[in-house]
Amino acid sequence: MAFFLSQPINVSSSGTTLLIPGVPGVSIVVINYAVVVAAAINVQFLDTATNVLSGPIPCTANAGVSFAGSIKSPAFKLGVGLGLQISLSGAVLTGGHVGYVLE
Repeated sequence: MAFFLSQPINVSSSGTTLLIPGVPGVSIVVINYAVVVAAAINVQFLDTATNVLSGPIPCTANAGVSFAGSIKSPAFKLGVGLGLQISLSGAVLTGGHVGYVLE
């Protein structure tokens, strides 16, 4: 049985930031996420091997994006041992959360 975990997003620097570190021998399965930005930027998700998990997601000021998946329909399934990163096109306060399970 997989236990649901949640990781807050609180990033304000441009470039790539680690959200969830990889776990040896385990895959991270992202079930849902929500991201809100304070100013217009692009947001993108990558794994720690820099494989692109989403295209650049353009967000307008004080708006964002969300994905409400399920265990049968996840947003992303990362490779074994890889972590999840977020990349911002600008230094903008960005908040939200990522819901995931370890598989």
